[in-house]
Amino acid sequence: MTAWERFNNRVLSITPAEPGWQVHVEHRTVTPTESRVDEEHLYPVVTWALVESEGRSGETSTHVEPVFYDESALRNATEYRRIFSDPAPAPGEPKLLVHIELRQP
Repeated sequence: MTAWERFNNRVLSITPAEPGWQVHVEHRTVTPTESRVDEEHLYPVVTWALVESEGRSGETSTHVEPVFYDESALRNATEYRRIFSDPAPAPGEPKLLVHIELRQP
């Protein structure tokens, strides 16, 4: 499985989220000697998604993920990571990783 294939997912269903739930998102640059936070955002959770994901060995699993509005579109957590991460950069380039933390009301 490639670094990008680990983000394969499919939303099976959604249900509204109660007001007050948020995600704290950090965009990180990671090198062999350093890890730093380049951006931080706090987004409201608008719905919960039942997501089917494909694992490294091809098995599928389902789990619940927050869906939030990131100032341009509604995104589930896995999709957001896929768009904004680069876990397998060219040699000598830093990894760009996204950390998402769920915050209760």
